[in-house]
Amino acid sequence: MNQAVTGGIYDNFKGAKHGCEIAKRGASKSYSLAAVLAKMFILGKHQFARKKIKSLVVAYGKEFLTKDAIINKFIDGINHCAENTQFPSKRLKESMSEMTWQSGFIDKDTGRPKGSLNEVLAVAIKDDPDKPRGKRSDRMFYEEFGTFPKFLDVWQTCLPNVQIEDIVSGMAYAIGTGGTPGSDFNGALEMLLHPDGYNVYSLPNFWDKGANGQKRTIFFFPGYINSGDYYNEDGVSDVIAALISEIRHRINLKYNSSDPLQLTRRKAETAFTIQDAIMKRDGSLYPTDKLNDVINEINLNPKYTNDM
Repeated sequence: MNQAVTGGIYDNFKGAKHGCEIAKRGASKSYSLAAVLAKMFILGKHQFARKKIKSLVVAYGKEFLTKDAIINKFIDGINHCAENTQFPSKRLKESMSEMTWQSGFIDKDTGRPKGSLNEVLAVAIKDDPDKPRGKRSDRMFYEEFGTFPKFLDVWQTCLPNVQIEDIVSGMAYAIGTGGTPGSDFNGALEMLLHPDGYNVYSLPNFWDKGANGQKRTIFFFPGYINSGDYYNEDGVSDVIAALISEIRHRINLKYNSSDPLQLTRRKAETAFTIQDAIMKRDGSLYPTDKLNDVINEINLNPKYTNDM
């Protein structure tokens, strides 16, 4: 996220970009964004921008915001800081029904709002892509964009909230999980395959087999990172042990179950590669993972079909 804003080695340190992340389940995506929201709500963006900072969270349905999701975790964070730290804790507004929170207080002498006046607003759009339109934001987060119908329409509609023409005033950041069945994943797939077209900070694809960084993609958090008991107190993963553990699960499922789709689902949920994460896991009895390997090889080697 920091490299997207300020620049990094993958864009020649230009910055002023947005971001997307696809990851396994349980990778603390929502928790991380909730922590960012809490920090900006209490302290602002940085030491030179501490007041009237606005953050927006967008999801398709309210359940993606409030059921053990980003807003619940954001509220836990600001409540914890209010009870246990010296940071400002007063709030002008906090409403779960209106999905709005604003820091500050009413001055007793003047009756006017005072304090930082930082805001967090959450929006569940359902079938109204225009709902978040015009809500200028310093940070705009998309929750579960892998199950977001017409995600690209919403992204383009809301882009002026953080970017006008070439002037980037904030950052949009989308998180999601792969292995999602149906057409809802098409928007996320487009973003994953063509991030540069949407001013999204892209990285060389070294995750997929045979990719060798030849194509660009979004940030990917694979299943062998921070898996189970296979990382130390500093968060450094024992990748080999994690891979072996997951392969054991897959072998057991393959030879001790009668439903061929269960192995595909397992691979999608604990993806080792981006191809695993985006493969269709429902409605097909074909070996989806093997077909994806061949498609990937064809895409990376234009001469693959010359002899056919």
